Amino acid sequence: MQRGRVPQERLARLRVLCLELPAVYEEAAWAGTRWMIGKRNFTHAVMIERGRPPPTRARPPRRGRWRW
Repeated sequence: MQRGRVPQERLARLRVLCLELPAVYEEAAWAGTRWMIGKRNFTHAVMIERGRPPPTRARPPRRGRWRW
């Protein structure tokens, strides 16, 4: 496996799950691979090594709707 790359077997599994959803498409990201719905990032697969790139994730709001 090349440094910083997500293993192909994991990408293949994510690809199957994500592309089953309506309107989802895959594209190369600044690092790794991402799946989009319209112009919004649905999920992003990238290897985190020694804290780089910094991991982030969306959290649901405490109450009410998501705010983008």
